[in-house]
Amino acid sequence: MGTLAPLALVAACAVCSTASAAVDYWQLRSAPGFVRSLAVDPGDPDIVYAAMSNAATYFGEHVPAGQGVFKSTDGGRYWTPRNNGLTNLMTSAIVIDPSAPSVLYVATAGGGVFKSVDGALSWVPQNTGLGGLSVYSLAIDPQTPTTLYAGLEGAGLYRTTDGAATWVPGPGLAPSTVWAIAVDPATPGTLYAGLDLGVFKSVNGGAGWTTTGALHYTLPADPTVKTGREVRALLVDASAPATIYAGLNVSSGIFKSVDAGATWSQASVGLFSEFGNYRFITVLAQDPLAPATLYASSTDGTFRSRDAGATWAAFNTGLSRLEGFAFGIHASGAVYFAEVFGDAFRLASRASGIDHFRCVKARAHGVAQRVVTVSDEFGTTSATVLRPLRFCTPTSFAGEPVTNPDTALVCYKLTHGDFSGFRYPGFLANRVDGYRGFDARKIESLCVPATVGAGPGGAPRDAYRCGRGPHYSSPGLDVVLSDALGTQLVRRTTLDRWCVPTDLDGGGGANRLEPGMDLRCDLVKLPKPVSLSTEVTTTDRFGSLTLTLSKPDSNCVPALEDILH
Repeated sequence: MGTLAPLALVAACAVCSTASAAVDYWQLRSAPGFVRSLAVDPGDPDIVYAAMSNAATYFGEHVPAGQGVFKSTDGGRYWTPRNNGLTNLMTSAIVIDPSAPSVLYVATAGGGVFKSVDGALSWVPQNTGLGGLSVYSLAIDPQTPTTLYAGLEGAGLYRTTDGAATWVPGPGLAPSTVWAIAVDPATPGTLYAGLDLGVFKSVNGGAGWTTTGALHYTLPADPTVKTGREVRALLVDASAPATIYAGLNVSSGIFKSVDAGATWSQASVGLFSEFGNYRFITVLAQDPLAPATLYASSTDGTFRSRDAGATWAAFNTGLSRLEGFAFGIHASGAVYFAEVFGDAFRLASRASGIDHFRCVKARAHGVAQRVVTVSDEFGTTSATVLRPLRFCTPTSFAGEPVTNPDTALVCYKLTHGDFSGFRYPGFLANRVDGYRGFDARKIESLCVPATVGAGPGGAPRDAYRCGRGPHYSSPGLDVVLSDALGTQLVRRTTLDRWCVPTDLDGGGGANRLEPGMDLRCDLVKLPKPVSLSTEVTTTDRFGSLTLTLSKPDSNCVPALEDILH
């Protein structure tokens, strides 16, 4: 990405569009616990099962604790434990019989495999012949659901053809750990296993295994060819079963094969950052209604591809913690996701219309002080508007166009009024990186709508009062911002301000368009330092002034839902 272009603000720009579009996001449903696996009832997308373990450990670092199986019948809003008969609660994978949804199987790290025939009301161990009790992966034959495959820690793969009554080893994989199993939905006798040594393939229902092609890759900053090994996630394309995806650990990313594993190519465009952060892929999933749409989660973010893995973009919208181990997919298009340490989400969308903002530091001379009355979430008081601090322009973010390109914000330093010692324990609404708490301990600024230059004024826009608090670290999100300041890759680093829609001087109406649709502003850094050293003329409710812009300051992210009222 290039540096910021000299400021040339105009009434419209390449990314500025008044068109409204749907914005996809992860809608928080509840926080059941640390989910390792999700299974959705094939007959009802609102019935979801979660296999839970201990939030403190990865596989291979177990402690004797866990939460077992939980069930939701309302789309993930409420969960109830379903552990009757489950003697080991460190559950790692769960699958449903597609022909009899009341029949479920769950794998545990220490107790083997359990089976339920009554919708998880009760469980019975099913370990006859199983070569170990630490089971990390589980898969079911979609056409013959009495056939299942279990991947064990240090003991390879086992299979059953009688609904888990008895198990036999699939020779050739022991003593490796099988992290992932994927079954070809068109030819279920063909399956793939993800091991520490790469991807293995069977064409006879697990009775024999062969290696697939090598997983060679390079990193953006390092042209040295490397070979990926430990495969933690596998996916067979349901619409084209010769296409396989593999997610690897450490910095290896995602690989794709279009010839049933004979050869692999790196499919990680968008997963690797110019800042050098790595991607440990934990889980993969496919949209059943749009097969070119894929989902992946990693130790450094959750991603989506709209072009069958050719490119990936961060899709953390709504997530508070960016890593997860489980997607749940239903044929109707319902998609669930569970992130690390407990929150469960369902894919949702809202209409576009609340802009993001990019803010740069600004100053001006000879600005007269003014007294205003402000009323918002922070309370009602009179306060004094002082000098300008920032200029904020509406910005395109994650493919969402700018809705109101003709109106920017000018942010002025604001006295506290009657709230000099206040502390407002704000709870931030769902946004691109999720629900996050923030204590607004000091009123900092007032941001008012402003017209740039002599251009026409845009549609009415909210004013905002901003409070600052502790500088909590933000997730290391790399985002591309596009607006009248140019197009630039930035990293959000520190939570800085919470800005709430504000009524000024009792104006109501246009000053309070979106109650509760607040902004959360994170400080940003760029790959290289940038100084603007340019001027812009603005007009707002306080008059016209010329602002001198100095350097990028922050990225302000709007709420996705109004949860404050």
